[in-house]
Amino acid sequence: MQQEKPYISTNSNNNSPSKQGGVPLLSILYSTLRNWPWLLLSVIVCCGLGLLYILHTPNTYEQSAMLVIKDEDEGGSVSKDLSQIGIFQNNSNLQNEVATLKSPDLIAEVVQRLNLEYNYLIPGLFHSKVAYGPNLPISISIPALSDKVSARFEIKVAKNGDIQVSNFETREKDIKKQSEKVYKGKLNVPFETFLGTMTVIPSKYYNKNEEISMDVEKWTLFGVVEYYMKKLSVTPDEDGGTVITLKLTSPSVSRADDFLNTMVKVYRENWIEEKNQMAIATSNFINERLNVIERELGNVDSDISEYKSAHMLPSVERAAETYMTQNQQLSDEILTLSSELQITRYLRDYMTSPANQEALLPSNIGLTKTNYNTAIENYNSKLIERNNLASKSSDKNPIVENLDQDLNGMRNAILQNIDNSILNLKTQINNLQGARGETREKIASNPSQAKYLLSV
Repeated sequence: MQQEKPYISTNSNNNSPSKQGGVPLLSILYSTLRNWPWLLLSVIVCCGLGLLYILHTPNTYEQSAMLVIKDEDEGGSVSKDLSQIGIFQNNSNLQNEVATLKSPDLIAEVVQRLNLEYNYLIPGLFHSKVAYGPNLPISISIPALSDKVSARFEIKVAKNGDIQVSNFETREKDIKKQSEKVYKGKLNVPFETFLGTMTVIPSKYYNKNEEISMDVEKWTLFGVVEYYMKKLSVTPDEDGGTVITLKLTSPSVSRADDFLNTMVKVYRENWIEEKNQMAIATSNFINERLNVIERELGNVDSDISEYKSAHMLPSVERAAETYMTQNQQLSDEILTLSSELQITRYLRDYMTSPANQEALLPSNIGLTKTNYNTAIENYNSKLIERNNLASKSSDKNPIVENLDQDLNGMRNAILQNIDNSILNLKTQINNLQGARGETREKIASNPSQAKYLLSV
């Protein structure tokens, strides 16, 4: 019997998808329509997840404020008055002001004034809402609670003013404590709780006909300062102007407004205090110097009066006429340099005095031949920063100790600069006196009395 061979087709379909290099559009459309329930379900799920995310995400707002940094000569401070008589000639440094506005000390002061360590939350269906300003009917005070302890608890206030506080949770240095005990009290009446003595104070927005239920978060001072430093943006004017833009993102518009307004207020208070401290130090220095000059002038007047009485001179003007006409320029320059030398020496005595080792240095005191006013201003600014930090911690703080080292180096550099200036001024005075001596030889015919008066 003959076996039948299998039939093998050698024909190929030139219209197959693989030969065309892709899948026909109709095939994709038919495949999609056959699975339309899954497609619709995917769209619904994605939209639902997006809507759920939006509902669970609290609203965030950005508030901004603009701060104009005026030149000190244009302001109404003590510096303006002194600049009119040539003592002060200060220019504002925009970058320094930006650093000051972003400093933790300034932000900490704002936080403490507004009591922002406490964050009040009203529970909602999808997320909690921040209560602040008109939305905050009460505030919490726990004086004994440390700034280094964070806490969270629930509080309920009934219409009759009864208070229930429960579900406490605290954390300090990674040590967590909890308490489910319910503590009861009354408005405006201190009562004991898991965190210490607590007082619930009603605000002007409190409505005794409404019950209150809130979650309260108490942050550490370091934590809340760090939070606002991240949320705060301080930007100088890109066009080289003196305007600084402050921006703050916050879930509460009124809280952001209060923060920026208080921040500007604290900045202005600190600026005025710093300038007052410098003005007082400079004023004391000038008063001491005026007392010395007054004594010296008194001795000179006494010598001239005695000499005129003994030699019966008619007037000082006639005796000095020839000298002033021929030596005016040299005498003026010697007088200027001598005065500057005296002030420089007095400044050095002031700095080397043990009583002034921690005092601010007088700046812009009329020295025109020397160039260390900027160094003195930088030293005073750093000393004020050091004193502010030490007052809030201690002299053993590592940052304070580092600032002390920097201040010692800056002080030594200023003293070295002063010594060099004294040597330079002496050399210039000696040269001018030599030139004036040659001029005096030309007036040998003048009366000996006039020469004596010139030397007094």
